[in-house]
Amino acid sequence: MSKIRIPAVLSFCCVSSLLLSCRSNDLIPKSEYPEFSIVEGNTVKTRVDEYNKKVEDVDILSPKYLIIGDTVVTYRQSKPHTPPSVTPDLSNIKNNDNPELKGKPLRYIAVGGSLTAGVRDGGYFNEGIQTSYPNLVARQMGLQKFEQPLFDAADYNGFGRKVPTSVNYTGGPVPKFKEVKNNSGVLQIEKDNVTLKKYLGKPDNLAVKNFHSGNRSLLDYQFSDGNLAFDGSLSGQVLSRIYGGDLKSISRKVFDGNFDLISFETGWQEIITWFVFKITSAPGTQIYPEGINNLNYDNASNLGDVIRNHGKMTFMKDLHSSGKAKYGYFLNLPLITDLPYFNIISKDEVNKVIETVNKNMVFKENVKILPTSEIDSLLGTKVHISMKKGLSYDKPLSKYSYLTDEEQKLITVSVEGFNKETESLSKSFNFPVIDINSLYKQIIKGTYITDDGVKVDGSYPKGNFFSSDAIYPTAFGQAVIANEVIKTLNNFYKMQIPLISTREYLDN
Repeated sequence: MSKIRIPAVLSFCCVSSLLLSCRSNDLIPKSEYPEFSIVEGNTVKTRVDEYNKKVEDVDILSPKYLIIGDTVVTYRQSKPHTPPSVTPDLSNIKNNDNPELKGKPLRYIAVGGSLTAGVRDGGYFNEGIQTSYPNLVARQMGLQKFEQPLFDAADYNGFGRKVPTSVNYTGGPVPKFKEVKNNSGVLQIEKDNVTLKKYLGKPDNLAVKNFHSGNRSLLDYQFSDGNLAFDGSLSGQVLSRIYGGDLKSISRKVFDGNFDLISFETGWQEIITWFVFKITSAPGTQIYPEGINNLNYDNASNLGDVIRNHGKMTFMKDLHSSGKAKYGYFLNLPLITDLPYFNIISKDEVNKVIETVNKNMVFKENVKILPTSEIDSLLGTKVHISMKKGLSYDKPLSKYSYLTDEEQKLITVSVEGFNKETESLSKSFNFPVIDINSLYKQIIKGTYITDDGVKVDGSYPKGNFFSSDAIYPTAFGQAVIANEVIKTLNNFYKMQIPLISTREYLDN
């Protein structure tokens, strides 16, 4: 039997005399666990792990979801799309000026955060990694190799994966999830730090879940003993995992290798963390609308300050100076507050409940309601009124349950700033920009149809573009993005890479 699991910051009050019992029959009896999965033709035993709650505590996004119980998810082989019958001509993006690359197959590397990594359903796991847009683009380009940092076959669920559930103790409208507890990629947890099982390959997809481009994961920042300062956060451990025992920053991985094509995506996590989590009133990464132009560190007091606040621009400046990045592309940012996560519950829904008790407590300003546990309780039909917050001045809703009008304006300004920064970088590098901002606007409006005739549904939770976490795309959504990349590359570099059949990913 399991208890309702809600993070402390979003405490979900549960008193048996006032609400339903906190105990649940959600868990699948051990006798009913599927004994094994078939992974790449091999039999992999179903293994139940005990790390779920602890991983949730150190994952940035997990505390923002209502977790009720656990479940087992066996492996489902991702079905890759049918590649072009003829390998496309990629000579226009082949860096033959580099003697280390001349005459060799084209190499593509991707740098970025959760979107590029293939995060979906709140987690980082093999099925999502395999359908990340860089991997789909690489397949369509006919690359001989694009190595993804997959977990071992027996650890296919990685970490953080969640499954929607219809179980609803409160009767509230906020989506509920079960946390996947089997075949994780977690090695151990000590105190508040998680250690992931190492990936021993040499990945071409260097993306990191919950990646902050301004911090020390992008630049070398060593302790006195010479070891790189990977922090105990989950994003730091993902970085450490990808590089195995080789403690190098992303910049070292990029500069120490050779590549023909590079892509760069960032900004999502900076805005989500700093504004939605209310850590501060500005992004954790310095925004440079002028890119590397006029870049200086006059306001930096020490090396640590440079790395924490200027990591991305330092990297970009060095990358530009190196001459290594001859071909590539950038992705810009959508307006984060347009994502379904920020629009699951409306202000009117909340005010309708509040005004029945205390009209003085209704929201008068333009707020965005966040799908937290206390909002779920406030709107819950099975929750006693004495347990509801937001109905009196002595029990107000916490600041984590809504975004003020001012915070929404700051997010908009920050997204615009990041996108101006990307435009400036694109001019400096002569790289095209994949206009995710415009793409998402069309998808959310319901006006986007793929080139192979599929209507892209940006609604939640029944749409086909957003995964169950209401932030990151499904496999089909990643294929839509991959085609935008291909169309932009074709136009900018004068190539004819065929588009992906996105409908092949509708069931992935």
